[in-house]
Amino acid sequence: MGRTLHTVLRWSWLVALLVAVNCASAQSPLTLQQAVDSALKNNPRIKAAALGVRSSEQAEGASFSLPNPQLYTENPGNGFYTIGVTQPIDFPGVYVRQGKQAKAATALAQADLVVTGLELKREVHRLYNDAQVRQAEVSVLVVQDSVLRRISEAADRQFEAGQIDKVQQLFANTQYGQVHARYLRAVAETGSALQQLLLLTGLRQGVKVGTLDTRRGAPPAMKVSPNGAALIAPALAARDLGEAQWRLERNRAWPGFTVGYINQGPADYPVNSRFQAGITLPIWFWQYNARIKSARTGMERAEQDALSVTLQVQREGLAAQAEVDAAWSTVDYFNTRGLADADALADAARRFFEQGRTDYVNYLRTLNDAYQLRLDHLDALRRYDEAVIELNYLNGTL
Repeated sequence: MGRTLHTVLRWSWLVALLVAVNCASAQSPLTLQQAVDSALKNNPRIKAAALGVRSSEQAEGASFSLPNPQLYTENPGNGFYTIGVTQPIDFPGVYVRQGKQAKAATALAQADLVVTGLELKREVHRLYNDAQVRQAEVSVLVVQDSVLRRISEAADRQFEAGQIDKVQQLFANTQYGQVHARYLRAVAETGSALQQLLLLTGLRQGVKVGTLDTRRGAPPAMKVSPNGAALIAPALAARDLGEAQWRLERNRAWPGFTVGYINQGPADYPVNSRFQAGITLPIWFWQYNARIKSARTGMERAEQDALSVTLQVQREGLAAQAEVDAAWSTVDYFNTRGLADADALADAARRFFEQGRTDYVNYLRTLNDAYQLRLDHLDALRRYDEAVIELNYLNGTL
C-alpha cells in the first residue's frame, strides 16, 4: 500500500505539471501591461474622464463672452423710424478672470483624468494578481485533490478488506470531500477573477494570466511618497478653481460699460454724432457681496478639503508601507524555510505511513498541513502584492 501511495503522489504532481504546460501552450497569457493598456484604452470610465477634459478645454473658448446686444427701433419725432443697437460690456477684468477660471476648470478635469487612470490601473493590478494567485491555488489543490481522492478510494478498499476501521475510512473520505469542495471553489473564483478582468479591460475573448512568481527574490526598498502628488492634485486644482471663482466675483462687482448707435436727429444727422457710451452701476451691492462671500467660503472649504486629502494620503501611505514590510517578512519566511518545511513534512508523513508508524488519520492531517503551508505561501504573496499595489497607487507610480 505504501509503495502504491508513493507512486500516486509522484504521478499526481506529474499530471498537474503536464496540465499546466498544456494550458500555457494552448493560449498565450495576457501580460499585466497588456491588461493595463487595454483598460486605459477601452474602459468607459477613462473615456468619460477624457471627455470631461475635452469639454473643459472647449469651454475655454467661451471665457470672453459678451452679453447679447440690444437691438431696437425708435421714432425720434422726425417722421421716420431709426434702428438702434446697444452693446453692454463687463469690466475688462471679468474676462481675464473668466479665462483663468476656465483654465482652472480644465486643470481640475486633467487631474481627475490622472486619478481615474490610477484607480483603473489599481483595479487591473489587483484583479490580475488575484487571478494569478487563484490559478496557483488551483495548481496546488488539483494535486491535493487527486492525492486525497486516491487515498480515499484506497481507504474504502482497505476497510472492506478489514485492514482499517470505520473511523479511518470516514476520516479519509471527509478529508477528500473538503479538499474537493475547496478545489471546485478555487476553480470558480479563478473564472470569476478572469471574467472581471475581461470586463475591466474591454477585451472580447477569454484571457489567461501569466504564472505567479512564487520564488521571487528580495524586492527593492519601497518608501511612501511624502505627499502622494497625483492623488492630491484634484483637491489642489479644486482649491485653485475656488480661488479663481472668488476673484471673478470680485471683478463682477466693478462697473461695466455700454456702447451704442442710434440716430436721434434728422435723417441726415452726422454719423459721428449718432454714437453713445455709458457705464453700468453695480448699485445692488447686496447681491455682489453675497456672491463674493459665497465664493470666498467655497475657496476656504476647498483649501480644507485639500489639506484633508493630503493628510489622508499620507496616513494611508504609512499604513501601506507598514503592510508591505510585514507582508514581505511572511513571504521571506516561506522562501527561506516555510516551503522547505512543507516538503519535508509531506515526505516524513509519507515515510512514516509507509513504515506503519502512523495511521490514516495522522497521515492525512500531516499531509493537509503540508499543503496548507503551500496555500498559506500563496496567500502571503497575495497580501504582499496587494500592499505593493496600494503603495504604488498612493505614490502615483502604478
